[in-house]
Amino acid sequence: MDQPCSHPEIESRSLISPPHLVDDKAKHRSLIDLLEVYSDHVVQKKQLDHAELLDHFPEIGEHEEVEYPPALRVFFIGDLEFGAGQTASWFRQRFGVSPLFLECVRAPRNGVTIGNASFLRRGQGRCTSLDGIYRYSPGLAAPDEPARPPVHVWFSLSCLESGVGSTYLIHKCPEDAKEFILSCAQGPDFRSLLRPLSVDMFLAEDCIQKWSDRVAQTRRDLLQFEGPLESDMDHEKTEKAVESLYQLSQLFQIIRDVVADVQDQLEFLSAVFNQKRDQTIAQSLQDGSVSESLQFLISKNQIMLRWVKNYTERTQVQISRFFNHATQKDNAVNVNISQLTSKIAVSTQKDSSAMITMAAVTMVFLPGSFVSALFSTVFFDTAENRSGNVSLLVHPQWWLFPAIVIPLTIAVFLIWIVWWQIRNQMALAGLSRAGFSMGSTLQLNKISIHGRGEETDVEKVEYPYAVPALSSADNTSPRAVYGYRFE
Repeated sequence: MDQPCSHPEIESRSLISPPHLVDDKAKHRSLIDLLEVYSDHVVQKKQLDHAELLDHFPEIGEHEEVEYPPALRVFFIGDLEFGAGQTASWFRQRFGVSPLFLECVRAPRNGVTIGNASFLRRGQGRCTSLDGIYRYSPGLAAPDEPARPPVHVWFSLSCLESGVGSTYLIHKCPEDAKEFILSCAQGPDFRSLLRPLSVDMFLAEDCIQKWSDRVAQTRRDLLQFEGPLESDMDHEKTEKAVESLYQLSQLFQIIRDVVADVQDQLEFLSAVFNQKRDQTIAQSLQDGSVSESLQFLISKNQIMLRWVKNYTERTQVQISRFFNHATQKDNAVNVNISQLTSKIAVSTQKDSSAMITMAAVTMVFLPGSFVSALFSTVFFDTAENRSGNVSLLVHPQWWLFPAIVIPLTIAVFLIWIVWWQIRNQMALAGLSRAGFSMGSTLQLNKISIHGRGEETDVEKVEYPYAVPALSSADNTSPRAVYGYRFE
């Protein structure tokens, strides 16, 4: 029969898993490695299934006690069977494992945001054990590596002098941490595992080391972008560099958050250690070494967290650097384009002046041609006299031609000037509505183009040019940039 919940307000929901969080089609078979540490020897069992686990732990009555229990039991759980009468329910009945932990093992994806928890188990008016659960991520797997599932830990630290040992359930324990724990158990210093939270220190050290390796590898990737920029850095290379830096920035942010979670778990273990020390009647002289190791790991993780924040900011700086490089390169191209546009504008101005001159000359001769053609006027003629000589004859009314043509030419020029003024006024009215003013002069004097290592001189030309109307606060002289240098 299942044990009652000690904290039903937070454990009741874990007893009933929503169907969408559990894969009922998946077949699970319990595979558990067992490590038992006694005061004088160590027992190790590998790959125990449910039946073998029941054979190793005989049934005991409600008020019976094991004569010689181990001081420490560690269950390394690879897979676990759920259901009535299966291994998960047996762990709950035999060791009082919290349903919060079992729910995380059953649906690990739902346990991503599980918190750290510690509970005091009491019996006969005193504290018998300190139970707790926590979860951590063992590191990020490379694309060619298998996935690294999260590690869930449940522990029950005995607060009695004798009669009951401490128990650990570690689901998906990393192989390196497991190897170090077993190596310590097989060595002459196996009793060091009996210190409170010594197993947790092995797990914490392995976790911090793996994340330190990941930080070092990601830092090496970042250093490749912090050197001098290539002289032939084009838009394609810049785009690839920025994309890689975005991925590094995302990776650093993930590492920063995970390392912050590890820091919280270390502080949780520190609080558990102090709580265990307060509840335990007799203290071993070696308990202080665990506290010292814990303080060292906390300090190491804090330093790593600071550097991860530093690398995150440096990645953002490099992204801005590449953006600025691309922007300055575009600005240099735009400067060259604007200079060539200025040359085209000067040439267009010259062509416009030539066209105006041709139009003016045409208007000078156009009225006379029109009058002579309209009235078929012949003011000059030739005649041969009796001696055979050719003489030039002038019509006596020749004065009518200049008298008509000159006023007509003047009238044509006046009409053209009046039309020109009206057109300019209409253009100025449109510019005024758009916020522009007239009267500024654009002066081009020796435009130097340095984009290709050559200079092109354009003669000085002044002509009216419409410019935006500036307020006194914005009235600053424009500056042209002809080149850039990025250190």
